[in-house]
Amino acid sequence: MSDSPIAPETQPETIHLSRPWGHMEQYALNTHASVKIVTVNAGAELSLQYHHQRAELWVMLDDGLVVELDGKSWEAKAGEEIWIPVGMTHRLRAPNNGGRLLEVAFGDFDEADIVRLSDRYGRGGMGVKAISPGPRGGRIIASFPVASSDQIMLATSTGQSIRVPVDQISFRSRSAGGVKVFNIGAEEEVVSVARVAEQGEDDEA
Repeated sequence: MSDSPIAPETQPETIHLSRPWGHMEQYALNTHASVKIVTVNAGAELSLQYHHQRAELWVMLDDGLVVELDGKSWEAKAGEEIWIPVGMTHRLRAPNNGGRLLEVAFGDFDEADIVRLSDRYGRGGMGVKAISPGPRGGRIIASFPVASSDQIMLATSTGQSIRVPVDQISFRSRSAGGVKVFNIGAEEEVVSVARVAEQGEDDEA
């Protein structure tokens, strides 16, 4: 049996305590939790992500941060509590001023337990499955980012080549075996794929 703590499915009760000098909120009591203060700089954002082993409670410390949770976005207020269960996608942005939040993580905390679905800083995570290679799709020849204004050049083992605008290729939002760009012979295979940048792009510094 594993000794790793299990993240709760629902948010633990926040305990509000009054004292003669004021009051306090208690977010975890005698439980396994990791606590940190997250600061997001003005104009910055966290990656769109989720976790396998931990749930998180965000307590907003400042106004103005934009929370994205399971596809919904809103501007959070200071003091607002946001519960993020295991596996739920989330992101935090600071479109105007920067801001802070208190993060209480429940479960088995590991900084490597992060699946980044998109990230403006080019960081990878465990990744997302974009294509299912197999007998129908064959091996992957190349992988690179493109813009809708680009074109790609494909060449086959028999010398056939074709240049295709990216915006004319259909896209799948789920894992799939790919889409057909052009027909090849029974014994023919694609051997190279290259990006053709928008005219004038390569002339820029």
